[in-house]
Amino acid sequence: MYVYIIFLIFYKNKIMKKGFKKLFSGLMGLFIVGIFFGVALQAHAAITTVTVVSPNGGQARSGTNNITWTTNAATGNVDIYYCLGSCSIGDFHFISGSVANSGGGSFSWDTTTAGGDSSGYKIFVTKEGSFLEGDLSDTVFTVDNTGPTVNA
Repeated sequence: MYVYIIFLIFYKNKIMKKGFKKLFSGLMGLFIVGIFFGVALQAHAAITTVTVVSPNGGQARSGTNNITWTTNAATGNVDIYYCLGSCSIGDFHFISGSVANSGGGSFSWDTTTAGGDSSGYKIFVTKEGSFLEGDLSDTVFTVDNTGPTVNA
């Protein structure tokens, strides 16, 4: 949108000095430039919707597991966090950033690096650098990395 406004102001000031003939050719140039930038911007649409696919709640996880998601755009990176408990501001813990996205993706997460065994985990996947464009697991899941008990 900013590109169109800048070109419109530039062409308006330049064209008004040269008359109607230049106005028409200038508008055609603006139209062609507008089509070019419109196509270029459409091809590189930004992520506006992220959906956590897994873990999305109710699962039990241990060891290394995949976090998966979908997005509305084929380009742009995502950041991944987990929260434990209320998932309020300050409860989110960074897992990885600038993770490649191509309309969705997968990230291998070692749950032993999380905040310990608990049944109150959620995953948050967000557009890189934005807490406003992301998705949180629908319900909690469990992380349990307790080793097996050996009875003698």
